[in-house]
Amino acid sequence: MGKPKVLIISDITEENPLYANHFSQKFECIRYRPTTKEQYFEDIKSDKLQDINAVLVMWYAFIELGATLDKDIIEALPQTVQVFAFASVGHDRYDVDQFTRKKIILTNNRGLGSVQVAEIAMHLMLSTFRFTSALEHTLRKYNHLNKARGAARLEVFAEACPNDCVVDAAALRRYEFGSEIGGRQALSPFRKRCGILGLGAIGREIAIRAAAFGMSIHYYTRTPLTKDVLSQLPAHKMTAYPSVDELLPNCDVLILAIPLSTETKHIINAHSLYLLPQGARVVNIGRGALIDTAALLAALDDGHISAAGFDVYECEPDLPDGFADRWDITVLPHIGYATADALTEAENGVMRNIEDVLDGGCGITPINKIE
Repeated sequence: MGKPKVLIISDITEENPLYANHFSQKFECIRYRPTTKEQYFEDIKSDKLQDINAVLVMWYAFIELGATLDKDIIEALPQTVQVFAFASVGHDRYDVDQFTRKKIILTNNRGLGSVQVAEIAMHLMLSTFRFTSALEHTLRKYNHLNKARGAARLEVFAEACPNDCVVDAAALRRYEFGSEIGGRQALSPFRKRCGILGLGAIGREIAIRAAAFGMSIHYYTRTPLTKDVLSQLPAHKMTAYPSVDELLPNCDVLILAIPLSTETKHIINAHSLYLLPQGARVVNIGRGALIDTAALLAALDDGHISAAGFDVYECEPDLPDGFADRWDITVLPHIGYATADALTEAENGVMRNIEDVLDGGCGITPINKIE
């Protein structure tokens, strides 16, 4: 018998030590990137791919075939496929039930880049408190420290669009401390209440870092924390709540760190936003559709929400309408764990899941269970 075949959709780093020294030698690795559904259905029936044993998926490998992996794409996979391993954490793009019916183990990379994503959450949180993105914008525009602070005070949130505002020349000559930006106060997160929705691997890393900023931690999580997990957290600074609605009034900033599902879509909406205190901040590093974007924009416009920070969006890969012109929203292009070390971690995770299944296991981080 030949080596088990692994179909690699998209790219994996040739120089990755685990791939170069072990995985590519133990398995026959076939690289492939479909560009249309028609091409995929034709290719998957070819002699070369009919007896593949595993599918390794990196990032947006099937993006040309649609935003989600349709049932017909899964159904077309050969009967020889035992495991479908993808690099990311969230599995909202994948039909888990269809994989289970097909008796294919589906695996993700739970906990991937939790440290890196928490770092980005801290960056976004600091920007919502200190308005650093807005101030960087005006500094680059005016190339003068005092003018940058003065311009930020006057123009940043006028009509929610700074680009067309006229800044009074006399006002620019006045010394500005920089504590008021667009009519809103720049504040320190010190001694403020950090609300975390979801206390999985990423949420826990956020809690540790927010506590280091001198914040108290208020959270809601569906899964009770074990004593072992609590022992690794600043428990003396943490308060749990039995529901999202009870959490929200106790948040000076709310950070979303939960996966997207039918239950969590628009979990932050017109109702829940106004349960937050006046002037609260909102940060989303989970999934874009956790927040009703239109409702958030309305809450920013009327000043109930002071600022927001986003690394994920409802309409990815596009930025929502109006976001690019607002400086009360800090935006990043979904780069939460976009570091070289996280990339290696992701690649190693999919390879280890595949090797475990093809060696007779159930996967290291399986999403479904095959009876």
